[in-house]
Parts: sequence; structure tokens; C-alpha cells
Amino acid sequence: MKNSQQSTSQPIRSVRSLVICCIWQWFPQLLALAGTAAVIAIVISGSLGVGDSIQRGLLQMANQRLGGIEVAIIGEEPFGKNFSERLNASFQQQVDVKTSKCNPALIPAIIVEMTVERPAGAGQSRASTIATLLGCDKPSALRFDVAASKRKGVQLSQRLVDLLELKVGDPVVLRVNERSAVPSDMPLGSRQGSSRSRRVILTATLPPGSVGDFSLSSTEPPAGVALVSLTLAEELLGWSDKRNGILLAGDACHQSFDDILSQCLKPSLADLGFSFMRDPDGVWIGLTSRRMVLEQTVDAAAKDAMVDLGGVPSLVFLANEIYG
Repeated sequence: MKNSQQSTSQPIRSVRSLVICCIWQWFPQLLALAGTAAVIAIVISGSLGVGDSIQRGLLQMANQRLGGIEVAIIGEEPFGKNFSERLNASFQQQVDVKTSKCNPALIPAIIVEMTVERPAGAGQSRASTIATLLGCDKPSALRFDVAASKRKGVQLSQRLVDLLELKVGDPVVLRVNERSAVPSDMPLGSRQGSSRSRRVILTATLPPGSVGDFSLSSTEPPAGVALVSLTLAEELLGWSDKRNGILLAGDACHQSFDDILSQCLKPSLADLGFSFMRDPDGVWIGLTSRRMVLEQTVDAAAKDAMVDLGGVPSLVFLANEIYG
């Protein structure tokens, strides 16, 4: 004998009923999945918010330190004034500066690390701090939020003025270390460095938001800026018609001049401090430099160019002084 059992469930006759039935059957699992998805969405949105905040902060810091500077060319050794003039002429030929909405400009500058000193006197002891020497004849062209005026003497960042307790009209001493032809860490290098200094008058204070915030470092806080003219910077460093920096500044726009500037950047051997000599009889050729120690890249390039001509590497012992 067979027992028949009649099912009490109703047949599913539509897609809607099937969906409702599945949701009811898997409700706990769907609820857990929805909760997990909500947590993941909150974490991702929070991470994106933090990332955007960091990006805005870095962009604000870059704008504060660079102003309208788009590209900075800094040489390890000073180059002649004619190099910056040739570069500017070539750049203007490639870019129609008059019709460009960005108003790009190449500004020669001297940028070195230095020391600002407050001389002793009037009940105050001597004090000093590290700063960045910025020699520039067109500081307003760097397009900081607060334009700097063109004045004689020196203009110091507000941070330096507060740190050294100075006021406009006070004398200050600008001091830079003289660069030796042989680095101090080399066997022939001198351990006792010499310096050059100049006593000038503080003519103005560079407020926050001005060129006083200038810095090429992306990590360390700005040390402060001592703004002087190119002529005064050249006299302080002993560089006659030389500078070590070229700044490309322009208004904010979507046009980039990096590739154009790279194409125009073609320094000669003389600009890099080298000279190539050839014997009139063709017996010998030589590459000389004002520096006593050459970089590895220069040595490799000279070897590649001269090895087929019979050039061989040599070890030269240098003597700073000869006692007899």
C-alpha cells in the first residue's frame, strides 16, 4: 500500500513570486552581504577623502613654495650670463610669448645656501641662522600671491626677521662658504673652508605668501629667503656675470613648456666648464675642466669619445702647494 501526501505549498507562477521567495529564503545571507558592502563602501570613500585631502595639501604646499614657477634649472656649477640669454632667445623662438595666455618668462637667478647673521651691538649678542640666498632682479615675475618689491639691500622672510629679532633698517651680514676646486671629502681637499661676507641693510620684510616662502625642497620646511639683486649676489659670491639658476614662471594654464624648454636646453662645453683642445699637428687632443674632480658621467662620455682616437685613462696626482 502506498500513502500519498499532498503538498501544502503553492506553485510559483511569476518571476516576482520567485524573487520574493528567494529573498525570504536567503534573507540572513543577503543582510550580511549588504552590511559587508556598506562597510567596504565607507572605508573606500574615507580613503578617497583622505587621499584627496593629502593631494590638496601637497598642491597647496607646492604653490606656496614655488608660486608661479613651473620649471627650475639649477646648475652644480655657475654658468655664464650668455648661456641664459641664448636659452631665452631660443625659447622665445619656439613659443609665441606675446600671444600665449600663460605669459611664460625665463628668469635668471642665483640660488645658494647661506648664513644670515645679526651682528652684536645695542645690547644684543651675535646670532645667525641658515637661509636661502635668492639673487633675482625680477622677483614679482615669479608670481607669488604677494608681490615682492625691487629694493636695494636685502629683504628677509618674516621667519628670519622673527628668529633674529630684526627690524627694517638694521644691519645684517650675509655669509656664504667659498666653493673649493677640490671637495673637502677628497684626500686633497681642504678641511678648513673659507667664506665671503657682505654687510647690508635690511630694507623690507617678505610676508607669508610672498617669495619669502620660496623653496625647492619638497620635504624640509623652508629655511627662509634672503632676497637680493643679481648684482649683489654676484659680488657676494665672486661670480662675475655668472648665475646658477634659471626659473620658468608663468600664469596658471593647461599648457606645458617642459618639452619645449628641454629642446632649447643645449649647453656648450664652455657652459659646463669644459674645454676641448687639439694639437695643430694632430698629435694629441685633450679635455680640460675648471674642476679638479669630474663626475662619472663626464668621465664615461670622454672615454667613449676619445678611446677610438687613442685616448687612455690616466691617474694624475695634484699638489696644492710645493715646498722646496
